[in-house]
Amino acid sequence: MPDPLAILQTIESLASENLIAALIMAVAMMTVVVSLPIPFGSAFSVSMGYLFGVFTGSAVIAGSLTLSTLILTSVGITRNSTWIAKHRDKFERFSTLFDSLFKVVLLRQVSVLPNFFFCVAAKYYEIPKQRVLLGTALGAWPNALVATYLGASLNSLLELNDPGARPSALIGIALSVVALVGLSFASKRIQQTN
Repeated sequence: MPDPLAILQTIESLASENLIAALIMAVAMMTVVVSLPIPFGSAFSVSMGYLFGVFTGSAVIAGSLTLSTLILTSVGITRNSTWIAKHRDKFERFSTLFDSLFKVVLLRQVSVLPNFFFCVAAKYYEIPKQRVLLGTALGAWPNALVATYLGASLNSLLELNDPGARPSALIGIALSVVALVGLSFASKRIQQTN
């Protein structure tokens, strides 16, 4: 069975040797991950911290979320589309969430809404694109910093030459994945009840 730590170290060395290509691939991957309601998106955020460090990883996440928001708010969904008409009752519940830039930033920090629904709702309420993009760019940073700090911390723990660090790192990675999966399912459950 392949050693998971050896695989992580191989990925890390490939990313550091080809930094520009790795950053382009990371932005492309994260843009797809945040555009679709993928349940394990948080694990990708942690991996950005592991590979690129806290600041660069957070910039990749915030930039990807902003790029995804730009793409999704530019598509041809209008107030009169069939999809909107089918889900109109859900949109009416959120009528005051986009009143100000502060609320958009706060909504992005709470991140209960998947990005697709957030962008469709912004189009439905005809919120200025600048407010949505700026709110997304600002609101993405706190969550991105936490996730990437976790990833960077796991990377630092793995670099220790202490024999006890390896099992601790594996346990930390496993617990992080379990927690992130649990949070993802809880978030999906909250979305389904709303």
